[in-house]
Amino acid sequence: MATRRIKKSGSELTSLLDDDGVAFQRTDDWWFRLSTLATYIKGKLSNATTSVAGLMSASDKTKLDKYPEPDGTTAYQNKLAVFNSAGTAVEPGANFTTGVADGALSPNDGALTSGRLVAATASGIETKTPSEVKSLLSISENTTTTSEITTSSTLTKNTAEIYYQTTAGITTTLWAGPTTGDYVVVLNASGGDTTLDGDGEVITSATTLTLSAGERAELVYTGSRWRRLNTTSLAMPTYKDASLTTQGVTAGTFYLFGFYKAPAADANLTQASATQVLGSANGSYAAHAFIVAGGAGSVSSGQVGLRVTGASIQDDGTYTGSDSEVLTDNIATLSTDQYLETGKKWLGQVTFELYIVSGAPATYSADFNYGLAKYEDFGNRPARLSDVEVITVAGANDSGFDIIVRKHSTTGWTYSAAAFKPTPPVVVQMSTDHSTARQLINGDTHAYKRAGLAEDFASDSSEGIVVEVVTTTNNAVEILNAHLGVKERV
Repeated sequence: MATRRIKKSGSELTSLLDDDGVAFQRTDDWWFRLSTLATYIKGKLSNATTSVAGLMSASDKTKLDKYPEPDGTTAYQNKLAVFNSAGTAVEPGANFTTGVADGALSPNDGALTSGRLVAATASGIETKTPSEVKSLLSISENTTTTSEITTSSTLTKNTAEIYYQTTAGITTTLWAGPTTGDYVVVLNASGGDTTLDGDGEVITSATTLTLSAGERAELVYTGSRWRRLNTTSLAMPTYKDASLTTQGVTAGTFYLFGFYKAPAADANLTQASATQVLGSANGSYAAHAFIVAGGAGSVSSGQVGLRVTGASIQDDGTYTGSDSEVLTDNIATLSTDQYLETGKKWLGQVTFELYIVSGAPATYSADFNYGLAKYEDFGNRPARLSDVEVITVAGANDSGFDIIVRKHSTTGWTYSAAAFKPTPPVVVQMSTDHSTARQLINGDTHAYKRAGLAEDFASDSSEGIVVEVVTTTNNAVEILNAHLGVKERV
């Protein structure tokens, strides 16, 4: 064989090209045509029993041979892990047998239990739970933990990521010996100021930091001090206005930002007279119906409830001409001074009605005050009342004039059989703040203001604000303008 081209590796010939252009390759002690080299390598892979330079060892080949094809053929290849989420044990392939418990899998073993993965580990092929696989892959959950703080205390590192203070005036001390990168968020969710103490470490510029109501401090330790990454506080107040005049009107109690309509006398319903009406037909009240119980109802047997019926209106404008809502399905569970109101609002005449829930009671009765309530809840948003201001031009002298800001809620009500008056809790009151200097002088302009308030009300707990104006002289108010400042609560 004549040689045109020879390739050497050191002193050894490794490849050549003959006169006919046929390529040869030196492998072990033999020369092969390149066209037959693939057949040679395949044979080595299929029959390897000892290490062959440039190919693989017998143990490597055994690893390749380990996993059968699901269709049962004798071809071998590496397999992807299979996750079974079927809910029951299923067969990954024809060569996997049933009934094998979770654990190590041999090449032909293993019904795969629901919710587990097949994973290759240092111990071999095993079934693993998803959380175990996460651990193998070093995947961690991204979770945020929170913790409430009600008293002055010292934080423990890594107990939580976000702390919220719910008591005004307390001091929260950060942990001792912080290291670079330590991170914490503290939110003042109370109604007053709170304090952060760095335990000797500087927080921004001093060792203590005051947080006002609603303020948040996001802190990271830089190695020399705690620095604030972000600061948020409640926004500027949103103001809502209302006006009133009592010209041509007799003295009495008037309401702004809502109203109460409730008779002084209570309702005394029985099986013989089971209904009580309130309001006038077609009256545009759009208010919640409420009761204040005079005590537990009486039922001779079975169970009796109390409901409201009439035409309802929702805040989205949905009108229902014939509607009802249950105040309680068991009058025997009522307690004295208990306040209940409907979630729905009502138009026109409404009816309070005792009705039989179960059984056939011969006698039953309940005594309660009743009425309609409308209050300012700022679009059903959780909010904080921060400011109140009222400017009044007097139309007559009135020594008994008063302004009362009330927080409408389910607490603070008092039942009265003959002299009921809606009296939810007082937030601020002019006669308390101004003492005797609260009189209206005919023709003069008068003012009442309170700032820095922190009265919270919830969006889902029948809470809001009503301003009550009391006059004891006819035509006392020529014009009155009132402003409420409110902040959306964090």
